[in-house]
Amino acid sequence: MTSELREQSAPSAAAGDMTFQRWELVAYGVLFFIALSMRLWDLGTRAFGYDESLHAYYSYRLALGFEYLHNPLTHGPFQYHVMAAFYFLLGDNDYVSRLPHALFGTVLVLLPLFLRERLGRAGALATALMLASSPMMLFYSRYARNDIFMAVWTLALVVLLWRYVDEGKNRYLYMSAAVLALSFATKETTFIFVAILGSYLLIVAAADWIPWLLRLRAPTRLSDPGVGGEYRYIPGVGYGYGPDPAPMRLSNFSRLGAYLVLLATLVAPHLSSAVSIFQDRLVGSGIILASADAPVGAPAGDTLFTIQDVDVTKGIVVGLIVLVLILWFSTMVGITWNRRLWLRCAVAFYSIWLLLFTTFLTNMLGLGSGFWQSLGYWLAQHDVNRGDQPWYYYFVITPLYETLPVLLSVIAVIYYAFRGDSFTRFLAYWTVLTFALYSVAGEKMPWLVVNITLPMIVLSGKLIGDMAAATSWSRIRQAGGLFLLPIAALLAYLLARLLLFDIQRGNVLNFLEFVTLVGIVLLLVGLGVHLLLRSGAGNGLRVTALSIALLLGVFSARTAWQATYVHGDEPIEMIVYAQDSGDVPRIIDRVREIAESSEDGYDMPVTVDKDAYWGMLWYIRDFNNAEYADLDNLTEPPRGEVVIISNNNRTKMAAYQSSYAPAEDFTYLWWPAEGYKPCGEAGTEPCFRLTDLFDNLISREKWREGLDYYIYRKTDLEFLTHDAVAYFPKEDAEE
Repeated sequence: MTSELREQSAPSAAAGDMTFQRWELVAYGVLFFIALSMRLWDLGTRAFGYDESLHAYYSYRLALGFEYLHNPLTHGPFQYHVMAAFYFLLGDNDYVSRLPHALFGTVLVLLPLFLRERLGRAGALATALMLASSPMMLFYSRYARNDIFMAVWTLALVVLLWRYVDEGKNRYLYMSAAVLALSFATKETTFIFVAILGSYLLIVAAADWIPWLLRLRAPTRLSDPGVGGEYRYIPGVGYGYGPDPAPMRLSNFSRLGAYLVLLATLVAPHLSSAVSIFQDRLVGSGIILASADAPVGAPAGDTLFTIQDVDVTKGIVVGLIVLVLILWFSTMVGITWNRRLWLRCAVAFYSIWLLLFTTFLTNMLGLGSGFWQSLGYWLAQHDVNRGDQPWYYYFVITPLYETLPVLLSVIAVIYYAFRGDSFTRFLAYWTVLTFALYSVAGEKMPWLVVNITLPMIVLSGKLIGDMAAATSWSRIRQAGGLFLLPIAALLAYLLARLLLFDIQRGNVLNFLEFVTLVGIVLLLVGLGVHLLLRSGAGNGLRVTALSIALLLGVFSARTAWQATYVHGDEPIEMIVYAQDSGDVPRIIDRVREIAESSEDGYDMPVTVDKDAYWGMLWYIRDFNNAEYADLDNLTEPPRGEVVIISNNNRTKMAAYQSSYAPAEDFTYLWWPAEGYKPCGEAGTEPCFRLTDLFDNLISREKWREGLDYYIYRKTDLEFLTHDAVAYFPKEDAEE
């Protein structure tokens, strides 16, 4: 890479430089059609996951007109309102449940279009292509969770920030306020991105807020005599015309500083519950700022008085005072910065936020849960560490699915740290801090890799674009450098063969095969070096890097296809986590058949054990007498004509099973094997020991096992399962 590459990182000076060319329009059109088709095809076939069941069921109830109450346990209200709208318009089924996510996943693919001036033509297209074929983005675009929504809001905020920096138009601030509100109403991971974006802006806008905070004089620029002022010496500037320097004002902030003011004033009230970190100092005061008991994260403590059967506690009063003070201060800062602009942004933000958190003003308690519990709940839950994943979890799962962006982003972070501009350094900062913060967070889950992968893909796309723009393609063609592409692919294959080759003593043919492989590898290396030098060292290295990227991109698309369409609900994939097995729809289909042939129809009583209830909630939504039952202490015959019970409670049915047909065993939920967990934490063997790391690295057998799983998903490890038992009516009872 040379200085030519660095020059490509700045946006074009003239808008005409980035006008769309015909090939771009065709490329984006084809990519949009392919991305949409990949996300819509066969969307309803895969069994629902545990979280999908909850999200779909409560959205379905909202569509029917039942009350919806925001609960940070199941994240923000946006997903429920959108899914409910789709159910209302299109009906309730598995396909429609995932349709909003599929459409958002397609929109995500097109967002790099709006960063073309920064990413470059090739960079924007490469980013869009990686978003379309990313295993994580594709899988969770077809999954009823809110992570793909968050990817759209996050990238949209990045786009709007840099469009505002480049153009300075207020419409980008209005749109930022609206998108920020939608993000808060979608998921609490918004706090993580806001921390990243806010800390970046604090650093780069230090020249704005530090003089303002310390009431220092604003730097004076030289001006023409016509502007006013006398010709004199200006300290730190030189001789020139200009007025006396005045104290720094908020209204004088740069565009990055202005964006920081907007972000800080809109976000600050949502950080009110962060005062709960001082909870330990309030022991004995009767004040609880973020309760560890239900409702988790809400203020509680000693009751001061009661209003219409509602206990007003010390924690509520303190929390309300903190919230009001922060709201007042944020408003004063915003109005001082730019009264009209800030008020318009605040209206855009709070109107969206208010309508969603209160379910269009039908649940005013949503104000408290939105402002306080959204953060308070997850602060209280941090030490719970749901999933019980080790600190290095994302080091395991992210490269397994996103090899290309992981590899390129590592290179890009190092390169742009030394030779980047403000935009590329922001991308590097976003990438590194995202990975670090999610690794520190208590709860680690595979769907959160969507948030980790997003900045990696954008940063990788930028690097690809810069390499492509800095390459002299005419010289490459003349020197035959395009042959580096097949050479790189063949070398990668042969090196893998050599790595795993099993040399057998006394076997001449085996030895000849090994020598032949080594010879071909050396020949290809020599030919590659020759073409590289003919093309120019810089050109050749870039083409080689792009060739490897293309090869990994093809492999990434294959991984996405396998994970999404072949193993979509099988825990042979690490991203298939807390997933209903294919047995569940089959069992429910049989329950439906029994109901439809009975006199009661869907009023037929169905008893479901509490340990198997929530993951099946969506599937039993049509049964009007589905009973949530605690069968741990079963002392009388269950009420249901069909009984579904956790295998852990199977013995509790022994006294009553004669009233039913023979029990049918099935797998309710399952998870991937977790042999990567440290020994002592993993539920089963094998497990990971740090002392075995070096031995594993030099073990050909371990490499073979690793590549077998990486390429083919072959493993001897057993899945983790939660099994259940179904009891159906006897045949004569059915008749």
